[in-house]
Amino acid sequence: MDALGLIFPAIIVVVICLVFIAAEKQSARNYDERQLAFKGSGYKYAVFTMAVALGAGSLLYDDTAPLPLSAGDYMYCTLALGACVFTVYAIWHEAYFNLHEKHPLTYGITATVVGAACMFAGFNPTNPTSIGLAAFLLTTGITQLVRLALNRRDSAADVEDDA
Repeated sequence: MDALGLIFPAIIVVVICLVFIAAEKQSARNYDERQLAFKGSGYKYAVFTMAVALGAGSLLYDDTAPLPLSAGDYMYCTLALGACVFTVYAIWHEAYFNLHEKHPLTYGITATVVGAACMFAGFNPTNPTSIGLAAFLLTTGITQLVRLALNRRDSAADVEDDA
């Protein structure tokens, strides 16, 4: 019974990973070379950030000083931090969405609202999963909305300059 309890979630994780890999290969065709280069740099910065955070965590987590987070929770927070670094970098360099994305404003508003709801309505300060998810969604949504506002301001200034 215990083996089935481990096999079923493992199969689900493998299927989800395969779906994400297929979706990433499909969407990679809609990015230009500049966007792919920025996404690669964003992944690099995210990995470096996670490596530094995990290195700092390995120095902090010894048996002498109790910390408020378990080692697993600290690793989850490190993953959420890496995801936030990649997302902010990719959105700021306009490489998060592909060339034919139609609803980045809707995505920004939805991520911000869901992140705020996760932060305030379902917030559990003892659960780093809710903190990490809320931080990621709020970071993604707010960064997307700021980027869109700056793009509109720049395009309005370009129109005024042309007139």
